[in-house]
Amino acid sequence: MNGTTVYPEVSIDDISLSLSSTKLDTTVVDERSLSSNDSAPTADSICELEFPESFEDDKIRSFKEFRSMIPYLQSGDAEKVFFNCSSQILLNNIVVNAINDFFANRSMSPDAEFMVFDKTVEETRQLYGKLLGLSEDDADKICYTRDSSESLHLIQESFQFKKGDTILMIDNEFQHNNLSWLGFVENHPELELNLKFIDTNGDKNFIVDGDSIAQYMDESVKVLSLSLTMYQSGLQNNVKSITSKFPDVHTIVDLTQDVGFHPVDVQDLGCSAAFFSCFKGLSVPQGLGILYMNSEFLSCTKTLPPFVNIKGLAKFDSNAGAIVEDFDLKACIHSSNALKYEHSNKPNLQIYASHAILGYLLNDLGMDNVEKYLKFLRTKMEATLLKHGIELFDGETKSPNIVVANINNPEWMKFFKSKKCTVSQFRYITRFSIGIYNSVKDIDALDAILMEGVEKGLKFLV
Repeated sequence: MNGTTVYPEVSIDDISLSLSSTKLDTTVVDERSLSSNDSAPTADSICELEFPESFEDDKIRSFKEFRSMIPYLQSGDAEKVFFNCSSQILLNNIVVNAINDFFANRSMSPDAEFMVFDKTVEETRQLYGKLLGLSEDDADKICYTRDSSESLHLIQESFQFKKGDTILMIDNEFQHNNLSWLGFVENHPELELNLKFIDTNGDKNFIVDGDSIAQYMDESVKVLSLSLTMYQSGLQNNVKSITSKFPDVHTIVDLTQDVGFHPVDVQDLGCSAAFFSCFKGLSVPQGLGILYMNSEFLSCTKTLPPFVNIKGLAKFDSNAGAIVEDFDLKACIHSSNALKYEHSNKPNLQIYASHAILGYLLNDLGMDNVEKYLKFLRTKMEATLLKHGIELFDGETKSPNIVVANINNPEWMKFFKSKKCTVSQFRYITRFSIGIYNSVKDIDALDAILMEGVEKGLKFLV
């Protein structure tokens, strides 16, 4: 490529991102630090509790009822323990029933379904806006996409890069995102773009903030692309400090590890654009993503979107352009908001399912309560793992639902599976992902499984 790539030297043929060589701090985390970062209860204070002390009876009842809505946990063996959100959290009956309703309505009224669905599309857009902290008037800054990959592609192809611009990323960012930017730079040699990587130096607790990236900033940096929560550590980058310190750099944030697990306010973060896939925290079937762009970023995008269709027009005369020779593309008025990136044919089923689960999370449970409950369970899980001498990834800011442990022995995965305990294991870590369907009893079950494995002679590290 004509541009330059600054540390590490990576290419499309080598996108491993050196995960296997990441150094691991062998210091065992002090249990007291588990509560100091998030003002969470100490391990001793929650050992006899099943829910946070601040929870009212109706909220306790709601969370208990939600667990009963998970078919996987209600079918077959009651000893199942599920701590895995790597691809998708467990499907719930709210989503299942919405999908069944969608097919029932479509099969019984194929003509009327489209008018009804258009209303659902816009209601769901408003709910996604509320999920991201936006007002009703700002809902047009959100568009539906196929997934996070398409969302990032639309951002890349729409932004008006100039020759010699620099894009800044983290060296251990989610591989799909790094690969996407590598491909974009490779496909646009005429721009001579520079792709620069922030060197984490194998530090498992590395957090990106305004101070840690200052050395990489110069006038050529136009875009910083990163995740709010790092998938392999569960730690959260301080996006707000970055946008406050470098307001002229467009910060683009992947929220896939965040939505559905804790409140997110894109305006408070100060990001120019954000995106996520809906299958993870929202349990919506794959095939739907959300893209947000603020007004300033939209003003820096090209007039024509990467793909042009009727939905992206602010005004369209259905009688015009019937013959291709008569169609005047320049005369078309494209939407000035994010709607210009939206497909005419949307993933109807996934949007229908989103409408149901978002209403439940936002109105019945409340995202503040979701975060509080997940932090409560996370604190107990951290204390349980530490009790067995397992080292944890830890930092000042971390996801409420992800606990990453220094367990790299593949024999543990076999043992977990034999005990019907589902977790994620990467090359050098084991990740325990908590959902709102989990309970204290699940963590007690994990405690017993770990104890049995240790008694059988299993080592956490190899």
